[in-house]
Amino acid sequence: MKVAVIGGGPAAFGALAQLVDRKKAGEPLEIEVFSNGDENQEADIAAAYQERYSPSDINAILKAGKALGFGGALPPRSFNGQALQSHVGENGLKTEIKISDTFGGIGNYWSGSAFPTHALSDPIGDLLEDLQDHYRFIAGQVPISGPGDDPLQAFFDDSHINNPPLSVSDGLAKLICKPAAQGPNLAIGINRFALNSQPDHKNGCIQCGDCMYGCPRDALFRAAKPIDQFAQMEACRLTHEGVLKIASFDHGTELTTQSGTHSFDKIFVCAGALGSVDLMAQSFGAPSKPLYVYDNLLWYFPAISVWPRATRLRDQVFAFAELAGGIYDPTDKTYNHLLISTLPDAVMDNMLGRNGFSQALTRWFAHHLIIGAMYGSHDEYVRYRIGQVGDAWKAVGIDKSVDAIPSGPFNLFKRHLAQHGWHTSRRLAMENGTSGHYSANLGEAYGIENLARTGAFDYNVFVCDSSSWNVASMSQQHTFTIMANASRIVQSAISSPAQT
Repeated sequence: MKVAVIGGGPAAFGALAQLVDRKKAGEPLEIEVFSNGDENQEADIAAAYQERYSPSDINAILKAGKALGFGGALPPRSFNGQALQSHVGENGLKTEIKISDTFGGIGNYWSGSAFPTHALSDPIGDLLEDLQDHYRFIAGQVPISGPGDDPLQAFFDDSHINNPPLSVSDGLAKLICKPAAQGPNLAIGINRFALNSQPDHKNGCIQCGDCMYGCPRDALFRAAKPIDQFAQMEACRLTHEGVLKIASFDHGTELTTQSGTHSFDKIFVCAGALGSVDLMAQSFGAPSKPLYVYDNLLWYFPAISVWPRATRLRDQVFAFAELAGGIYDPTDKTYNHLLISTLPDAVMDNMLGRNGFSQALTRWFAHHLIIGAMYGSHDEYVRYRIGQVGDAWKAVGIDKSVDAIPSGPFNLFKRHLAQHGWHTSRRLAMENGTSGHYSANLGEAYGIENLARTGAFDYNVFVCDSSSWNVASMSQQHTFTIMANASRIVQSAISSPAQT
């Protein structure tokens, strides 16, 4: 059987991992992966490996970002010298949706946390069949850090953890807490990441704090890396070309790239929420109902202490969030995910450059300031309407389900911080441009019932990413669920005969 995987990010990895596993088990599969990007990317990254970035390295990254017109309190995340771009909608509509044409897509910049739920009401879980076997399958191929024995067990299944937890300072450790017996439950523990946290490993995290600039040790999980390794082992063929169009016929399926048309028995679309929406609309025409891309809302806010706190060790700094937590209200089944970070070095670097003075200021602020973050629950999201503009499909409208950070969960989080000497206010909460947890409504727009569950879009064309979910994502296990779900769809599709 000849199969194609379109994409190079987490969904493509989940689909390809299942395909390669079945090929190793004896399935007669000929696998080809089509992805944008440079065919020399992974070799260049391996050659550029270093222990940590020097001040001159970081200043060069900052300078390059500013030359591209990026500003703000934080530099744009970079990967292999390239910064993330923002998708621009009709008439310059600012969408904040992040896109990348690199091999691996936005998964190169951050592949996120790994939290399969076991005690929460998950709307996406209601759409998909049981993912537990596929969570375990993916966890067997992805480094996942965490303690496995902290209060987050109240909400999440920790059986997938296979790497040690991040080191956290004494000041942050004091914020770890167990959920209450009744009412809205707040739990905080050490964050779980798709991260090689073995510091003695060549690609292990040493918590140098330079994550914002692209990990110099390549410790953060990136789907492009194992996909490239599959190709190097000749388990699949990797073609660095973007797919322009796909088609299905009674005799099979075809995809078209700039180099020509290629025939396959089955095609697995893994181009990401926005990429898959664009490809399917280009291939099958405008849907009968509106197309939407969803993004979870995310708010950041500072928490300040008058008295210095032992918040960090200078050689153990993580740039995103050392602690994670959640607030689950059993009465209405809502869940708000929480993050707690020390002040990233990149904040001061962006204003002053990486030098001794900026580092001294960062250390001083770190004793008086932490950054809290809260994700919206299932019904708190941004929605972009996608429409055809010329030959392209772009955002043509935007609306939000709420205008401000939810007061109930925020106040519960605020009280917990205050008990440990950290003070904040709802007025300080700033909405982040994007949380990067994209999903879309391909099934709803094209009237394909159960597309999220089956992935079957047309004959032997299967959609394996979050573009078919029809609802906003569960933010805390978005990437992990995408990979597991792609594995599930492929397993079912390969087990079924090709349709004619």
